[in-house]
Amino acid sequence: MAYYAPDHGFNDALMTYDGLQKDFRDGTEESLGTAQIDGRDTVCFRVSTGDKVITIWANPETALPLRIERIAQKGTDKSILRDIAFDTEFGDDLFDMTPPKDYCVMNMATDEFTIPFELTEDHLIGALATSAKSLGGRFPTAFKGGRPGKETIDRTIAESKRAAPVEGGTDSLLGIAFVKRLPEGSDYRYVGEGVRLGDATRAVCWYKPQGSETYRVVYGDLSVREVEPKDLPPIPWLAEQK
Repeated sequence: MAYYAPDHGFNDALMTYDGLQKDFRDGTEESLGTAQIDGRDTVCFRVSTGDKVITIWANPETALPLRIERIAQKGTDKSILRDIAFDTEFGDDLFDMTPPKDYCVMNMATDEFTIPFELTEDHLIGALATSAKSLGGRFPTAFKGGRPGKETIDRTIAESKRAAPVEGGTDSLLGIAFVKRLPEGSDYRYVGEGVRLGDATRAVCWYKPQGSETYRVVYGDLSVREVEPKDLPPIPWLAEQK
């Protein structure tokens, strides 16, 4: 997987050459004395701004940073930049941004997703499995579909924040891409809200392949069955309205 952006995008000062050369001192900094970093003498100081606390170890002669530690959002967001070097020469090949031919590429400016192979139902099933595992064994509230309304959006955002990293974490992108590329008339529905991974009795989603008279229904145990339109499970939020 490769992510491509035609410009810098998220302009974090600590991730730019000019930003690293700025003087972080603003008159309110707290001096922490001297310290050795990787065998080099440094002067250390701390700057607090907003919800961020930035600690800098700098070269005492040039004042350029050798190490920066930033803690934000009450300690939940922590980043460390180390082994910082300036005016170092690199070969042009280091900056070749051409991804390998077998990589999926996401254009961060346009959300265009280029996939060098055919997407199949297996990609959808793999994505559903990964999503459920990251949420402790329950399928997400929404997966490119689901119960309409603001509550679903809020729950989806909350789930994304607490989702645990799992192997194959990028599978969900391929599954979503499969759904987005289904032909018109596929009638895709996601009803996996609250379904536990492994539950063979409850449907998670379904769609109708092009030219088919029956639907492909994915169940909580990730099995897939051919189902007649009249036998499709009820859509929970529509059933609740009756």
